[in-house]
Amino acid sequence: MDAAPLENPIILNAMSVYGFMIVGAAFSCALWGVGCMQMFLYFVNYDSDHFSMKALVIFLWMLDTVIEALSFAGIFPPLITRWGSVATFSSVQPALVIRTLLSYVLAVPVQFFFLYRIYRFTGKSWLARTCLVLVGLVAIWQLVGVSPIGEVFTAWALPKHQAVAVALSTHRVVSMEISCRAVSAFIDVVIAAWMTFLLAQRRHALFIRSNRVVYRLMFLTINTGLWTAVVAVIDFSLIAHQPSNLVFTIFEYPLAAMYLNMLLANLNARRYLRGTDSSVVEQRIGSGGSGGSAIRFGSGGDGAIPLRHVNGSATMAHSQEGAVAIRIDKSLAMRSDAESVTGSGDIKV
Repeated sequence: MDAAPLENPIILNAMSVYGFMIVGAAFSCALWGVGCMQMFLYFVNYDSDHFSMKALVIFLWMLDTVIEALSFAGIFPPLITRWGSVATFSSVQPALVIRTLLSYVLAVPVQFFFLYRIYRFTGKSWLARTCLVLVGLVAIWQLVGVSPIGEVFTAWALPKHQAVAVALSTHRVVSMEISCRAVSAFIDVVIAAWMTFLLAQRRHALFIRSNRVVYRLMFLTINTGLWTAVVAVIDFSLIAHQPSNLVFTIFEYPLAAMYLNMLLANLNARRYLRGTDSSVVEQRIGSGGSGGSAIRFGSGGDGAIPLRHVNGSATMAHSQEGAVAIRIDKSLAMRSDAESVTGSGDIKV
């Protein structure tokens, strides 16, 4: 009879530490995959964009790729390569510390990109410049918080044998983490609210289709900026509520990939918005033949349908000789981000 396998007398529950990290890393990898697809669509559809815009997209994608690799590089030693080592299991992994730093390095350029859009959109007024400078200084605090004078240095300088939860729940680390995530949420809300306000001012009662484009822009602005703000608020709320529990990493880890997707979603939406904002209304007024009037609606000419009103009834007819044609092209002029670099002041989408 075979002997029963010996039970390990030491059973560790890793859920409160690395379990939440694995869940957050899995969500982050899923969003990274979405970002890869969005980047592919961006380069296929917007190959005429300025080189600086393409370079920014590539840089942020590469940075997010490094972040995803560091997430699993920090999880592998205690759970895979050195499984069973109590010292490795309970110590702070340098890869996770670097990952936290790079996540802020990715978020700040995305936020400054949208602040620059607001700057172009507002016509460079002195009041807008002053507000944007103040908001930009607040955004830079995220980098200061994770610099060597902030939480990264504190976590790195802790003794290697100190538990992960204890190291990350010290007062200084928790305070810096809360302040950085609060700033991140504040900037995202400001960007979404400011862009929505500016777009609402561009509405016009006489141009319904143009208003629809503005509404789409408002929805896109709120939808993209709101998600990162909500996740950041949940993140620092969990840190403040349970600093010794790493459940906040479920929301912390996907944030970097969310910022990348927020940028790419706004860039890729431009062609869709342009494709739905153009219409042609053609009206012919004449007195020949039937003595009625013809109104022609279309989006480019070939698919237009002439509608003619004759003696109070709507019928199909050809235009009459001697008619006066009035053609109204209702289109919202928009330029690409590449043109915004050269000094355009029109609406950017």
